[in-house]
Amino acid sequence: MRWAIEALMGREVDIWPRAVRKCTAGLIETWTDPPGAAGRPVARDLIFPREATEQAINALTRVDLFTVLVGPPASGKTNLLCELALRTTSSDELAVLMLQDIGPGLFQAVSNLFSRELEWTLTPHDARHWLRRMSKGTAGPTLVIAIDGVRPSSAIASDLQELADLGLGERLKVILTTDQPEGLTRTGNGRGFTRLGSLSQEIELGPLNLNEFKAACSIMENNRIFFVPGASFFEENRVPWVLRTIYDHVAGNPRFKDETWGVTLQPTLGVGLIDYVQDAFAGQSELLRAYRSLARDALADDQGVSGDLALEQSNGFVIRRDALSAESHASLRELRTTGQIRTYRRGRIDVVVPTIPALFVAELAEAASEILGTMVTENPYEGGHWLGTRLEGFFLGEVIGAQAIRILAETTGGFSREIVRALVDMEPREDIFEDRHIALQAANGEVVDLVVRKGKAWRSDRAGNRYGEPVELDELPRMLANTTAWMILAHLSLLPMASVGDIDDRLDAQILFAIGQCAFPLMRASLDPDGHLEHEIEGFGRVLCPKQGAIEIAAVSLARLFSQKWDKADEFIDAIIAEGSLPLMNRTLIALRTVRSYQIPARSDWAASVEKDKLGPAIEALISTVRKRKSS
Repeated sequence: MRWAIEALMGREVDIWPRAVRKCTAGLIETWTDPPGAAGRPVARDLIFPREATEQAINALTRVDLFTVLVGPPASGKTNLLCELALRTTSSDELAVLMLQDIGPGLFQAVSNLFSRELEWTLTPHDARHWLRRMSKGTAGPTLVIAIDGVRPSSAIASDLQELADLGLGERLKVILTTDQPEGLTRTGNGRGFTRLGSLSQEIELGPLNLNEFKAACSIMENNRIFFVPGASFFEENRVPWVLRTIYDHVAGNPRFKDETWGVTLQPTLGVGLIDYVQDAFAGQSELLRAYRSLARDALADDQGVSGDLALEQSNGFVIRRDALSAESHASLRELRTTGQIRTYRRGRIDVVVPTIPALFVAELAEAASEILGTMVTENPYEGGHWLGTRLEGFFLGEVIGAQAIRILAETTGGFSREIVRALVDMEPREDIFEDRHIALQAANGEVVDLVVRKGKAWRSDRAGNRYGEPVELDELPRMLANTTAWMILAHLSLLPMASVGDIDDRLDAQILFAIGQCAFPLMRASLDPDGHLEHEIEGFGRVLCPKQGAIEIAAVSLARLFSQKWDKADEFIDAIIAEGSLPLMNRTLIALRTVRSYQIPARSDWAASVEKDKLGPAIEALISTVRKRKSS
C-alpha cells in the first residue's frame, strides 16, 4: 500500500498536482457568489490584485515554512489566497492546495482529499508520511497548503504546530490567514514565539494602497462600474468590503445583464452604502437582531481604551467584550459558529469583531437613531451634540451619523433643526503636537509611539520611554479634532431635502455655507506617501488644490447643490463672496469646476460663467487685499 501511494503520488507523475488544483478550484467555486448575490467571501470576476500577493509568492520561495497573512475580517485575506491559487494554476513552481479551518485537522483533510480523488482509503498517518517525503523531493512543483481563517485552538492549528516539528524539506510550504495571530504565532503570555511563529514570516493586510485601488478600479470598470476622478482620496473606497458592497448592489440590478449598461458613481457613496446592504440582508432577521444588539453595546460603551485599540476602532469595528449586554453575550456562541463574529484578545482587552462590517454599519446607524430619537424628545440640541461626540472615534462615523438623522426624519416625519445647530456649533479644530506622547498608525498598519519634545521626535514604548536617536521635525505634527460633526453635516446635505427656494429656508445651503468655512480640509488623512495637495495661505488657513477635483465631502455636496436647477443659486454665490471666507470660496470653486465636468446642459454653462465672472475675480481680489495689508 505504501509503495502504491508513493508511485501514484510521487514526483515522477502529475497526479498529485492535478488533484490538489482540482480540490482548490472546487473550494473557490463554493466560496464564490454569482453577480448580485451576497454572503460568500468572493464575488465572481471580482478578485482584486494585491501587492501582498507578490510578497506572499516571494515568501514561499524562501526558507520559512509558514507565511502568516494577518488582517481584520473582510480585509481581503480570502481574496488574496484565491488570487494566489489562480495565478499558479499552470505554474511549474507552485501547486496550491486550498483548505478552510473547519472540521478535521490538516492530516485528515489531506487524506480525505486523496481518498476522494484516488478512491483509495488513506489514513492521516499516510498523509503525514507523504507530506514529509514530498517535502524532500528534488523535482516537481512545491506544494503550497493555503489555509483560510486559522483559529489558534482549532484542530488544523494543532496539526500545523506538529508539522513544524516533522523535519520537512523545502518542497512544502504553508500560507495561512488569521484574524488573531495571538495564540497562533505567539505563546499565551505574548512574550515568546510558538514553534509555528518561529518558522514564519508575517504579512499585514490593510486597505488598498493607491496602486491597488487603481487596479481595483480597472476590475470594477470591467464590470461596468466607474468612479469619477477623486474617488481614491476617500479612504472608505480603499476598503475591500466597501467595493464588494458596491459591486453586489450594482450587479443585483436587473439591467446589469445588459452588457451595454453601466453606472458612474460619485467619489463618495455616503448613506447609499447603507441602503445597498440593507436590501441584501433584509430577510435575515436573527442576524440583524444580533448585530443590532452589538451596535447598541458599541454606542453605549464610552470607556476610554488604549491608543492601539482606539486606532483599530477608527479603521474598523471592534467592541470590548466586557461592554456587551446580556442579550449580546447570549448570541456570541451562535454568531461564532456561523462565522459572523470573531472573538479574541487584543493586548489586555477581549474584543468582538463583526465579520460583515457593511451590515454592522447599517445597524450602528439604526441604533444611533434610536438613542437620538429618545434624546430629542427632551433636548434636541443635546441629542445633536451627543451624536457628533459619540461617533467621533468610529470608522465611517460621519456616514453613520447622517444615516441616523435620516432614519429619525423618516420614522417621525421630520427632525429638529436644533440637531443641526448643535453639530454646527461643534466647530472642528486643529491641534499642534508639542511636548506630547502620541500613537499613530503608519502606512503599513503598524502602530508607532512617538514622544515629541522641542521640535524633535523619538520612538518610544507605550509608557513613553524614549529610545534611539531623535529626528528633527521640519514642522510640528498636527491632529484634527471634532471633525466628525461637520462631516456628518456634509453627508446630510447630500440627501434630498424638502425646501423652498429662499436661501434662509434651504437647510442644505445653510449647512454648506457654515461648514464650508472650515480653515483646513475636512477629510481623513491619506496613508499614501504623496497624499492630497494643499495650499497654505497665511491668514486664511489651508485649502485643497482645486486641480485635484472634489476630493472632500463638502465640495461634493456643493457640487450636488449647484448641479440642480435652483432659482436662488446666484444669490447664494453672492452671499459666499460677501462672506469673504477663502476656504468657502475655494470649496465653491472646486464644486463649480466639478459641475462643469458633469456636462449638464445649462448648469455646466452657468458654473463656467460664475467662475469666470464672479468667483475667480473675487478670490484674486481677496488674496490681493490681504497681501497689501501685510506689506503695508
